[in-house]
Amino acid sequence: MIKVDLNNPFNGAPVYYKKETTTTMEDACKIAEGGCPSGTVIWAGYQKEGRGRISGRRWLSPPGENLLFTLILHKFELEKDISIEKSNLTHGWETRSLRFPLITGIGIAEELNERFSLPAKVKWPNDVVVEGRKISGVLCRATGKYLLAGVGVNCNQVVFPEGLRGSVCSISSLTSVNVDLGLLLEALLFRFKTIFSSKDWRERLESLLYLKGATVKIFLGCPQTGKTVVGRIEGIAPSGALLFLPRGEEYPEEIVSGEIVEIR
Repeated sequence: MIKVDLNNPFNGAPVYYKKETTTTMEDACKIAEGGCPSGTVIWAGYQKEGRGRISGRRWLSPPGENLLFTLILHKFELEKDISIEKSNLTHGWETRSLRFPLITGIGIAEELNERFSLPAKVKWPNDVVVEGRKISGVLCRATGKYLLAGVGVNCNQVVFPEGLRGSVCSISSLTSVNVDLGLLLEALLFRFKTIFSSKDWRERLESLLYLKGATVKIFLGCPQTGKTVVGRIEGIAPSGALLFLPRGEEYPEEIVSGEIVEIR
């Protein structure tokens, strides 16, 4: 692991790079256990066991082609910064962790929109998509006094596994641009720093929310449960839960865990 010279807006916290690792999240957990400055970043060229939000799913990324990193933040810094009004903090860090991947996703989507002119949207609860195809994912974990945000952005990959074609994309596959991963990482860190202290995150998210107003099917909890409900996406609650109006019901309900499936 080497320290790289990147401009980190989180008080100049260190950015470490590994050519290959198991997962940046595991590395970040180990570093956090020993103590580190808020804003420390673990960046890798390749993850041997990159994981998704749902158990059993993997983040597949060829060596050196995509941006893979974990950002380590002190919880006390988030208390004063992360767009979370203390009057709403009634459910502790479980609620805050629900909101955190969405706020992080806003920063990613806005950067892709402005830097690459891509119509990126935030798909609840933790993905960024372009025209329905996944281009980025966020995986968050609370540990001790830290909150960790694992981020993957498909950048220069243009060949995807046969089973994923049509459901994933990358910056390069959409624009033919060869992305400088270090510059993109630096730009995203500045985005995160700004949005974590912004109070208008819900308004920004509503404008970027994928399938808002659409009728969809949702797997409640995780797809393996087999429990589904059909209805319309109304928006995002202050907690970060999905506001969802089930078919045949009069009032929307808040869904805190699930997976959206588009009905075509």
